[in-house]
Amino acid sequence: MEKLEHGTAVEVIPYPCRVKCIAYGRDVIHYDNEELRKELDDQGVDEVHRITKKVGDERINTPLLVLTIRGTSRPEYIFFGFLRCPTRPYYPSPMQCFGCWSFGHTKARCKAQNCICGNCSGTHPINEDRRCDLPKFCGRCNSDQHGISSRSCPGYKAENDVQRIKVDHGCTYPEARRILQQEKRNVGSYAEAAQRNLTPANQPTQPTPVVDDVSAILTEMRTMRKELESLRLEVQTLRIENEQLKGNRTAKAPSPRSNFSPQKHHDAHSSADIQDNI
Repeated sequence: MEKLEHGTAVEVIPYPCRVKCIAYGRDVIHYDNEELRKELDDQGVDEVHRITKKVGDERINTPLLVLTIRGTSRPEYIFFGFLRCPTRPYYPSPMQCFGCWSFGHTKARCKAQNCICGNCSGTHPINEDRRCDLPKFCGRCNSDQHGISSRSCPGYKAENDVQRIKVDHGCTYPEARRILQQEKRNVGSYAEAAQRNLTPANQPTQPTPVVDDVSAILTEMRTMRKELESLRLEVQTLRIENEQLKGNRTAKAPSPRSNFSPQKHHDAHSSADIQDNI
């Protein structure tokens, strides 16, 4: 409990921030969810949900666990005893109504008066035990290639991209939708943006084809060869200019002095005149 300035007592309750992630634990496949939650409580795990699959008439456990972690960021690893298991982001499926097939609400909160067929988008009486025999038609995108309930519908794919952006960027649903619209204006779709730019940490990058690498190397070698040839011509030109400068300096330089000395020549004449006079 804390008090305000005028003495009113208030109780401070931290905001329950939660983040979900997926962990793969094959060695704990036979443990139930509550037992795992108690074992992982000291690592900040609040809830454990195991993903199951239907085989025949029964459901069996899979090694995939959806963990709800206290906090705002998922841990890189979760320890099951001495086993260290890496985690990856959990992307929830879009919330879709099975009555009107719109997004953002469930069938229990749907306000539509009539249910829509997931196959032909019609409003005829729907029998859950019998499949619609009419041709497929999607009333969302006006396409006869799939039904409105199909996950191959561009509308469903867009909602799925919104959920991925929401998890990757840690933003709200309206902000994620604005980011998706911006990505579509720039590169076409969020999937293409993830492949061309920064891929999420949980998706492996595609290897570069070897043919492209060889072509790039050959192009770079040709460019370097041209640069080396240009440098060789420049060095040759500078060498010729240097030799020409040396030749000009040699031509202008004075001839070397002989051993003749005017003073010695004058002295020699003086000595000869003295001899003659004698």
